[in-house]
Amino acid sequence: MNSADTQSQAVGAAVNPQSPPGLDSSTDQSIRAPSPCDWKACLAIIHKPASHQTFLLPDGRSLGYATYGAESGPAIFYLHGLGDCRLTGAWYHDAGVEQGVRIIAVDRPGIGLSDQHTGRTALDHAQDIRLLALHLEAARYSVMGVSGGGIYALACAHALPANELKSVAVIAGMGPFDLTMSRSNWTTYTFFTVSKLLPSIIRWAYSKELEQLKTQSLEDFISTTQTRSNA
Repeated sequence: MNSADTQSQAVGAAVNPQSPPGLDSSTDQSIRAPSPCDWKACLAIIHKPASHQTFLLPDGRSLGYATYGAESGPAIFYLHGLGDCRLTGAWYHDAGVEQGVRIIAVDRPGIGLSDQHTGRTALDHAQDIRLLALHLEAARYSVMGVSGGGIYALACAHALPANELKSVAVIAGMGPFDLTMSRSNWTTYTFFTVSKLLPSIIRWAYSKELEQLKTQSLEDFISTTQTRSNA
């Protein structure tokens, strides 16, 4: 199989979710919408050791990850969105248990438990995912990218061999910056444009959020966030 075949098979799985490889939805009646994970359940899950694991990459960097869902079974790598980390993968824990799949949530470089990777590209992170899959003895696996993680999911579709990467899903993924901004509302446009031109403002905002977290319990923070989300 040449590189074009490899890329087209993986990308095809991403754009044709009705027929993922090895799954016949017309005969498997057990496939249903999974139960959502509630806030309290997620809070309990992210306190467990499985949510705080690291893998030492060949170049000496640490890659942070968490495991949710079933203890064994097919592996799905969860690539988090902008401003998130591996812990948001806990939302899919119950769904993974119900469907019998492992959810492996990975911190990107410089986020959570993962070391910085100066000069990296999206394709570099795809290789990190492959190395972690080998470490976890996942000979075949899938990738799911949410929001800002979508570009990294597509990088996996482009770079990883089809005999290993069996399917790719992009959920509410961000597109190329200029195209995304041209279709955004004014608040989104302003936020991302300022972030691009003046990243120091974003660093300041996140530093203030970290200061808040130091004076507020995780339980209170999640409760506050839930209240805002329901408002």
